Amino acid sequence: MDYLFYEAFESEAWEMASTVIIIFGLFFVAISSYAHFYSIAFVTCDVVLPDPVRKLNREEFIYYGFSLFVLLPTGVSVLIFNPDNSLKTCDWLLRAALFYLFIGNFLLYRLLITKSLIYDPMQQMRTLYQLTWWIIHLLYLPLSLYGVASGFIFQREKREIGGTEHCVEMHTIVTPSVFSFCDLVISVSAILILAAPSLKPGCPSDTKIVVFRNTFAMTVATISTFLLLLYSITASSREGEHYYIVKHFFRLGALDSFINFSCVTLSWPLSFYLKIMSETRYALVSRVSQRHISI
Repeated sequence: MDYLFYEAFESEAWEMASTVIIIFGLFFVAISSYAHFYSIAFVTCDVVLPDPVRKLNREEFIYYGFSLFVLLPTGVSVLIFNPDNSLKTCDWLLRAALFYLFIGNFLLYRLLITKSLIYDPMQQMRTLYQLTWWIIHLLYLPLSLYGVASGFIFQREKREIGGTEHCVEMHTIVTPSVFSFCDLVISVSAILILAAPSLKPGCPSDTKIVVFRNTFAMTVATISTFLLLLYSITASSREGEHYYIVKHFFRLGALDSFINFSCVTLSWPLSFYLKIMSETRYALVSRVSQRHISI
């Protein structure tokens, strides 16, 4: 077998394990998105906020809104549809996956570098921040749009692999390689920006904890996406041909998206989510009590 990890990704154990993780991820996306929307709408709406916090709230709203309305349906479609059933199904599933993968990463980077400004009030990393911002918008965004367009440009075809007919994506090795390199460069820049506040003399321990959490989350997300892109490049070892099985990429892409989402979400402290859930519970109990009183 000349296709990397084919037997592993075709096994029932992998399908069951990935299904359980995806279902858990769907619930996690819904609950986390609710917490951030609640915080923006009710906790900070009546407060005069500094400009960096207002910008962070805006990026939060965009990222979590995108995840709620794009990642959730895409994750559900992973569980319902099989790309190998028809080329038409394969086409639209892959296009949806590429759309979230590329645009979701673009919004993730915007959110994280915006968040970094809160912990750099003296703007000591302003130059690196501006450089990274321009790279994201002038280089990464066009590449992301091209990545989305590649779902319409490159061909998909049916090919028998391991005795089973699969839908595969034919691609050139240049496109994913260039994107992987740019993604890695931007990720490293973002990690440096996030880590910078902890390198300053006299940095408070609380800030160091937050910076470590942000940096660790970004590092894990970077490694996850890099491995996914690396696999798409190296999955097929046939000389002169570069392709990957869409069904495998679809599930791996969903897992990578949930990992990235989880990393961003967990860069906020657990106390933030516990507070939102506590306030929600209190609001629900109060509403039920008022309804009983009115009756």
